[in-house]
Amino acid sequence: MKYFKILFIPPIMILIVGITISCERDDICPAITPTTPNLIIDLLDYTDEDSSKNVFKLVVIGVDNDEVLSGYEIVTSNQLVLPLKTTDNTTQYALINNYVLDDNDTPR
Repeated sequence: MKYFKILFIPPIMILIVGITISCERDDICPAITPTTPNLIIDLLDYTDEDSSKNVFKLVVIGVDNDEVLSGYEIVTSNQLVLPLKTTDNTTQYALINNYVLDDNDTPR
């Protein structure tokens, strides 16, 4: 019986410790943890895929709400960080290149 305790208890303890340490974080997160996942799009040069390329006068508009995404009001960038909806299965954006406003602040 003594040998049974020696052989049985340590593996059980190792298993319990292993399960406790390897547990992943659940959906209850601290307030400082960002909850909205982002889609990151790097813009690369077609002829040289190792170098980034800027897009000029870019506007990003949400398809469902027709509002310009904050931070993407006529910008020049080589990387886009677009938030994904966590409540829906899809997220759609319209990316408009060379966006120009006329004198009345309407798009041309």
